[in-house]
Amino acid sequence: MEKVIEGLFFIAMIVAMVAGIFFVLFVLFSIMARALANHNLFFTLIREGEGKAFLHNQAFEKAVIRYKGFRLDGRWNVVESNRREQLTVKEVKAKGGFWDGKKRRKEDRWWYGLLNKFMGGGLAWVGIWPFGTVYAYKFRWEALKDGKPTTHDELLDYVFVKSSVYYTKLEGAETFGMVPLDIGLNLTIRVTNPYRALFRAHQWLEFAVSRIAPYIRQYIPATKKEFKEFVGVKQGPDSELFQFLGTSKEKFTVEQKKQLREQGHPEREIEDMELAGKGILWVLREIYGVDIQSIEFASITVGKEYETAQALKWSAERKKEAIEIEAAAEAKKIDIIAEAEARKIRTVAQAIKDFGEIGLASKAMDTIKEASTKAGNWIIPSNLLDALRIGGQGGREKKREGGDKK
Repeated sequence: MEKVIEGLFFIAMIVAMVAGIFFVLFVLFSIMARALANHNLFFTLIREGEGKAFLHNQAFEKAVIRYKGFRLDGRWNVVESNRREQLTVKEVKAKGGFWDGKKRRKEDRWWYGLLNKFMGGGLAWVGIWPFGTVYAYKFRWEALKDGKPTTHDELLDYVFVKSSVYYTKLEGAETFGMVPLDIGLNLTIRVTNPYRALFRAHQWLEFAVSRIAPYIRQYIPATKKEFKEFVGVKQGPDSELFQFLGTSKEKFTVEQKKQLREQGHPEREIEDMELAGKGILWVLREIYGVDIQSIEFASITVGKEYETAQALKWSAERKKEAIEIEAAAEAKKIDIIAEAEARKIRTVAQAIKDFGEIGLASKAMDTIKEASTKAGNWIIPSNLLDALRIGGQGGREKKREGGDKK
């Protein structure tokens, strides 16, 4: 009996030692994996609401996301977790799954769940370095901070699969009245397929903005609204703008048709899509994996060229008004002077009429007196001399006339 107890005790010690070793190894492994994940070596960390693309020898292998309530289906679309995907045998094998007579996913394996629990949270296995790597890319975007746009240009190894707001500026858009506008837009965007967003377009955000901008330019004058009516308006799926974008008949390119075929769409279905006039929003979502959920007109300002033209116009109008005011004042001055002269002439004429030659002589004396105050003004008209009888000539004539009578 004692030997049995000793044997059990020895076994318990061995089990405890093994368990302790495994626990220590687990802790060390977790610490090491976490440290390696910070550098995307063998492991990586995927935060909630993000997804990453894994490469094998620089070729796409798979995508992984961490987004509660969502998962990736067989074509790397972000779908709800409770939605069962229907895969073909070829697709199951291509994803590393196995076929047991039912359509299964790799994630349905019992050991996959245990491994995920063991790895814990956002920690994910990448592969043997340097063969297995995480895809990283340069990404440029703008966002509003304290009401001002801030530009970011960073090297990222993830893509958001949750809704995010990006800012862009649309310059030179014209209203119905041909007024050029600079429009600040807040775009709420969600990546619905990490593979398509990252590998089917260079700089997926710039690509999406460049594709949708021409349609927004067309929409603004088509509404025949004043630009002030757009400010602060958030356009969602049921808005006029989204209806306009949804019916904007986007013709598929050869490359887009090829991508649709790779997604499993038959040729006839692709032709029907073209005839149905799928809009740019559908093309961005279904072909490029970028879902534009809302568009907000954050700010609208008149274009610089228009402001310059308006300033010149305002300046010209002010100059015109100044000239008109100056001309009116000069005309008024002339009228006042003319009226004063007319009154003066009427007064003098009336005095001459009332007093006869005496009045005329008085006026002549005033004129001579006024002229004498200025140099070079001693020019006396002959009629004034006659009126004044200057020089005594008139007196001598009278005496001569009187002498003749004697």
